[in-house]
Amino acid sequence: MHDPLDHSLGNLDYLDLSDRARPAAAALRRDGRSRKPWLALLLGILCSPVAFAYVGRLAWGIGLPVFSIAVIAVLGWTGWMQSLFGARLAIAIGLTHLLASILLPWWFARAQRGAYRLRWYNRWYVYPLLLVAIGVPVGIVFEHREPWLGYATFRVPSNSMAPTIDEGDFFVADTRPGTLAALKVGDIVVCESILRQGELAVRRIVAMGGQHVVIDQQGLRVDNVLQRHDRQPGVDVMEKKWMMYPDVVLEPNQLYLMGDNRSKSLDSRTEGPFTRAQIHGKATTIWWSSSGYRLGAIPTL
Repeated sequence: MHDPLDHSLGNLDYLDLSDRARPAAAALRRDGRSRKPWLALLLGILCSPVAFAYVGRLAWGIGLPVFSIAVIAVLGWTGWMQSLFGARLAIAIGLTHLLASILLPWWFARAQRGAYRLRWYNRWYVYPLLLVAIGVPVGIVFEHREPWLGYATFRVPSNSMAPTIDEGDFFVADTRPGTLAALKVGDIVVCESILRQGELAVRRIVAMGGQHVVIDQQGLRVDNVLQRHDRQPGVDVMEKKWMMYPDVVLEPNQLYLMGDNRSKSLDSRTEGPFTRAQIHGKATTIWWSSSGYRLGAIPTL
């Protein structure tokens, strides 16, 4: 016969074990979702902040873009970005950031051992919020990099500045206020077209505020001094129907701009003088060109 007390104790012991196991099993169901490396890699390609959050490294998702932007801002405001070395260093930083954003979440997912404990941000509705909270500010910073980071990059779509800057060249422009305030004759600048609002062009300053510009059969004269441009192809004179501003006295805040390839350039001869407010930056360095000899600092006259 079984002792009733033993039977009772046995039931008590069974119930005790069940009560302990039930919370543990629930915790395992809640926290035991392993992170899938392939999904972390895919999220890294599509949206790195979400990828880092997925593998439990939200601090990386925030810190990595902030650090990269801070380094690029330092390069821009110190003037390094406007050199060939600085531009290529920034490209290297950008590529490193891209690779880290893709590969690190994959690595973290692979390196995890055991059950993954879900964080507060591992909820589907948090991920789009992270995308907006991190991605939008980063996008705004680079959209306004001219005033905020001190530089801007451009690709030349035409040969109006050949041979100095030719079609397809990539160059960096210095957009710092101090640089724009110190512009001088001979500098190459990025300007906003007068006749085509919102369109940018790159031209050379040939005269500044207070100077008298005359273009006739002799060529370009500034304050009655004939300007030589042996490096620049083409002629200064255009057909009369196009050359609307051949004789101008510039106001204090005005600049007279011309392309180096004078025969194929629409500039102050057709649009008139530009104001300083229309200048977006000073072209400083060609950082990529199909012709390697143009790489480096852009020469002034």
